[in-house]
This record gives sequence, C-alpha cells and structure tokens, in this order.
Amino acid sequence: MVLGALLVGLLIAAKILEPRFVTLPAQTLLSTHLWELAIVALPLFVVILSGGIDLSVGSILALSGVTLGLLFERGLSPWFGSLAAILVGGVAGSLNGWFIAKYRVHPLIITLASMAAFRGIAEGISLARPISGYPESFQNFSQGKLLGIPYPGWIFFLLAVGVGFA
Repeated sequence: MVLGALLVGLLIAAKILEPRFVTLPAQTLLSTHLWELAIVALPLFVVILSGGIDLSVGSILALSGVTLGLLFERGLSPWFGSLAAILVGGVAGSLNGWFIAKYRVHPLIITLASMAAFRGIAEGISLARPISGYPESFQNFSQGKLLGIPYPGWIFFLLAVGVGFA
C-alpha cells in the first residue's frame, strides 16, 4: 500500500516536472532497459525470500556475458553462446549454494568472495576488453517486440510465472 502511494506520488511529481516522462512512448522506451535486470533479479528474489543474500549476482552476470562473447569470437553461434552463458551462470550460482549448504558458510561471506572471484575471472579471460560484432538478428532479439512488449519482457514474464510456481 505504501509503495503504491509512493509510486503514484512519484508519477504525479514527474508529470508536473517533466510531462513527457509519463507518456506511453517514454515509458515504453524506458521499459526496454529494465528487462535484463528484472530477469537477473528473479533468482535473487528467491534467495532473499528464503532468508539468504547473494552479492555475486552482478559478477555472475559479467562472467556469463564474457562466456557468450568469447564463444562468439571463436566462431560459435551467439545462440549457442547464450545457452553456454546460462549454464555458466547456473554453475556459478550452484557453487555458491553448494558451499552454503555443505559447509554452512554464511551466504554473505561466500557470495562476497565469489563476487570478487567471478568478476576477476571474467576480466581475466576477456582481458577486460569489449566484445562486439554480433549479428543483427541476435541484436534485434533484445529490441524486437511482440504485442508491444519487448521479447526480454516476455521472457521475464514466463520466468516470473515459473518462479511463482516453484
């Protein structure tokens, strides 16, 4: 209730200060930039809901992205690289969970350590350089829309339903 009231207040203030901000085109453009973070937040939601904490999410995301980029550079399909990136992220998160469950290491400690480790591995294997040149079809996937909602938004909704049933 309080969050809803704060949101309404924020939108009213935005309408007064910058009327174009609350238009449908502006909000649609802003929504294209939130889906990736929303997808990453889903497993973190489950972790926090269960009383844990995970500080390594951003570093796992970086390591997964580097995995995709390096595989693409070596001539593999970006779609295959995406599957490999998801696998790397899953293994990294499972490694955290394994240490927490098996050795009873506090989640704050293990995820703080793995945050540094995963980020270091990502920077080390990529030599801290950007990777680009993805095919247009792959780039369009993140920008394409179905019924006015970007494809990553649909992925988020499907994953959120799955998390809701889990």
